Amino acid sequence: MQGVVPLSFNASLNQSASYATSKGAVMAMTRSLAKGLGPDIRVNALCPGMIDTDFHNVHTKDAVRRNVEAATPLKRQGTPDDVANLVCFLARDASAFATGTNLDNNGGMLFS
Repeated sequence: MQGVVPLSFNASLNQSASYATSKGAVMAMTRSLAKGLGPDIRVNALCPGMIDTDFHNVHTKDAVRRNVEAATPLKRQGTPDDVANLVCFLARDASAFATGTNLDNNGGMLFS
């Protein structure tokens, strides 16, 4: 059984309508592909929140990152390993019944 894992990043509440629309499209596409490609291929999307990466080191002000951490129930940014571990789970047989899902991986900050 194969798996496809698109990423649909969570937008902050003040992002543009076009950005939010594109993310919604990825989520809808995930569900559509899961229906069309099953049962041989499973399709799930990850919706990560703020992940501590070089992108945020360059483009996100430290105060914004601290505010996100404070507002997140787990009180931290995600790590690349947090995302990779979920991808690995989705690639294993342990997730064999999961398809068409949009999985939030954001410490509880936002819910799809």
